[in-house]
Amino acid sequence: MDLVDGPINSVVQAVTGSPDNQLTRSPAARPCHLKVSPVSSISSSEPFHLNGRIREKTDVLHLVSQSLKRIESGHSMTQSSRPNILVVDDESAIRSGLCDQLLEQAPYRCTSAGCSREALDLARVDTVDVAVLAFTISEDASMRLARQLRHAVPDLPVVMITGKRSFETAVEAMRIGVFDYLLKPFEMSELIDAIDRAAAWRREALQTRSHPANLRRQVAERTTRLSESFSTHAGGSSADLQSLLESLNHRNPEMLAHARRVAQLSMPVAAALGVDEPALAVIEQGALLHDVGKIAIPDEVIHKAGPLTAIEIAIMRSHAQIGHDITATVPCLRRAAEIILATHERYDGTGYPHGLAGDAIPIGARVIAAVDAFDALTSGRVGHLPSVERANAELVRGAGSQFDPEVVAAWLRCVDRMPAFANPVAAPQTWQ
Repeated sequence: MDLVDGPINSVVQAVTGSPDNQLTRSPAARPCHLKVSPVSSISSSEPFHLNGRIREKTDVLHLVSQSLKRIESGHSMTQSSRPNILVVDDESAIRSGLCDQLLEQAPYRCTSAGCSREALDLARVDTVDVAVLAFTISEDASMRLARQLRHAVPDLPVVMITGKRSFETAVEAMRIGVFDYLLKPFEMSELIDAIDRAAAWRREALQTRSHPANLRRQVAERTTRLSESFSTHAGGSSADLQSLLESLNHRNPEMLAHARRVAQLSMPVAAALGVDEPALAVIEQGALLHDVGKIAIPDEVIHKAGPLTAIEIAIMRSHAQIGHDITATVPCLRRAAEIILATHERYDGTGYPHGLAGDAIPIGARVIAAVDAFDALTSGRVGHLPSVERANAELVRGAGSQFDPEVVAAWLRCVDRMPAFANPVAAPQTWQ
């Protein structure tokens, strides 16, 4: 297969960072028509002048050969097998320009839409692999469409492009389940990388549709092993529980560290609400074990990059019931089991697994829910690291809906006396 003009220019630019008119042979330049095979047919006795430096032709030919193989792989894909990218923007010129660049630089198909209704109609056909939202006029419309797409097509990854540098926007995108979040201005290579990862996630999601029974079998097997460990080794003391959790979480030490932080931070908040012994000890048990059911969830779900599919969300949410059922078999943990079951309920009744609301949620679970959210925000578990003040603001914003307002008020009274929460780390550039 001959690759001339456009393709070879792309290869040279990929190898050198320059167009092909800067890659010349010495002493005289001439048109370059390369074939993928055989590369060895080109003489390697003369040096190339490459961006002001001379390199051996063998080195350059190796790089060019590798790039040509990648391009040939892209060309060999059938039209239907190429990821179909839905580009949504309310300005036709931007839509067209973005599609043209994607088609030129990557092996994609490209579909465009100028409004939310059109985008939703196209996505529901189930032929779209990645949605790229680049609304120019209205950032709110982009966020609203992301929410609608995630609801209508849970297996469709959404990449957002925004010019709004806002912590609140980033948090909202995270809540919706946006796959990636690019801040203007950005390089096309960043967008292509995000789309490639999103398309890979989409392929995995579609494969997962065909084997939900396998995921559920893994959950059942792990639950049985976890139950056996608890019935054999679980004791009532904090030291016993931490020792057991350490052995169970040897593959995920961060889960244990998170559980310890939540337990440590929950105690003063519960005390500030008037909880005393022995109820405080039960809350500590519940905090240490609030995520223990996740040990039964398959690694491919726990560690999956990007949003979960609808089936995977259901499997992930089962960890609350699993944690309850396992700990309830241990007599000294039965009270804590009721807390574990309810830590993902929401104050307004929209949580899971039972949709409890208000005071129907055990006080320990209400405390742990707020502390868990705070730790997720300040330890980098959600992909960015706001300040303590911003994390507190999130709790205040969720008071009355996600969190018990009295718990949030108690937290704010205690937070200045809390120990250090986590070592600060830099926030990724895609989460501004």
